[in-house]
Amino acid sequence: MKFAHLSDLHLGLRLNGLSLAQDQAYILDEIIGILKEEEIDAVLIAGDIYDSSQPSAETVSLYSDFLEKLSCLEKPVLIIPGNHDSAARLSFASGVLARQNIYIAPAFDGKLSRVSLNDAYGPVVFTLLPYLTPFQLRPFVKERPRNWTEAVRMALETQPPDPSVRNVCLTHQFITYRDTYEGFRLPVGRGGLNNVDVSAYRGFDYVAAGHVHRAERIGPNETVRYCGSPLVYTAGNIGSGTSVPIVTLRAPGEVPEISLRKLKPLHQVRAVKSDFASLMAEGEKTGGSGDYLYVSLLDESPVPDGMNRLRQYYPNIVTLAYPQLFDAHTPDSTAGRLEGKTPEELTVEFFARLTPEGTLREDRRKYLADLFRKMAGEEDDR
Repeated sequence: MKFAHLSDLHLGLRLNGLSLAQDQAYILDEIIGILKEEEIDAVLIAGDIYDSSQPSAETVSLYSDFLEKLSCLEKPVLIIPGNHDSAARLSFASGVLARQNIYIAPAFDGKLSRVSLNDAYGPVVFTLLPYLTPFQLRPFVKERPRNWTEAVRMALETQPPDPSVRNVCLTHQFITYRDTYEGFRLPVGRGGLNNVDVSAYRGFDYVAAGHVHRAERIGPNETVRYCGSPLVYTAGNIGSGTSVPIVTLRAPGEVPEISLRKLKPLHQVRAVKSDFASLMAEGEKTGGSGDYLYVSLLDESPVPDGMNRLRQYYPNIVTLAYPQLFDAHTPDSTAGRLEGKTPEELTVEFFARLTPEGTLREDRRKYLADLFRKMAGEEDDR
């Protein structure tokens, strides 16, 4: 069985106010072309279809058009809501859509949505786990989950994977390997409050994850992976490229084959470092560029009305910065003032700023210290 793994379309997203509607429509059509070429048997979309829980009419129309083109492939489409989606809105008319082989998971209600498909080797069971928080899970389990890993594990244990068949999980979470991401440990103070350890997904032949916008595997296993967003949406992902994983499941027990089909966007997202005069001269010479640009000007002083003047040739400038003039990590800057401080120190400083005296009473400092000690203790018990 061959299927495509998509996620994080973020339809309706804007880059600093710049509409991406044209670029998103273009890349969705490119994806449809890839699906036709690959002759896939199913399409998986692992959450964050929309960028907002209340998408505009134009954005809903774009999604509707994409669904219609997917349905024309006459192959099953499996969708889960992500943290940016409204599960209720996304799963509207899901019963009707299921008759067209479009399966959309609702918000978790104590039961998991499952879809079983067949190939020459027998059934493949797809478990659809929508974006889930410990708070959402609590009404449906006896024990209270202590963290996000336990929440996901408990949800999946309500209907554990059947070892006699091949199993695929669609999920939208921040998944980490041994509580680390890119080699860094993730305690509470470093974003580790909502991470889900990959061990929660034991028993699945492939885990189609959404949430992280770069294509990457999670831990040492190639079969637990993020497909990434179809377009570059942040400066941090410039240069990483975008792709569609095409996954081929073979006989039970065999390792799935994974190939990445690269995507070519209508416009690139680029970081540009230059001085104002050089950029203007290049624009006059070439006619400019419609790429989305994060511009760092190397001029020794701010250029009057620099953004608008540059947009004569580069209409899609996302940000304009002067790194030589405004170093984000100087001692007087916010980043410089916060750098190196512990979460407890930052919290004390925050609350102190809210008081008329600019300091925090000793009893309140002690309360915060005790609170952070308790959180550290819970973390060590995981």
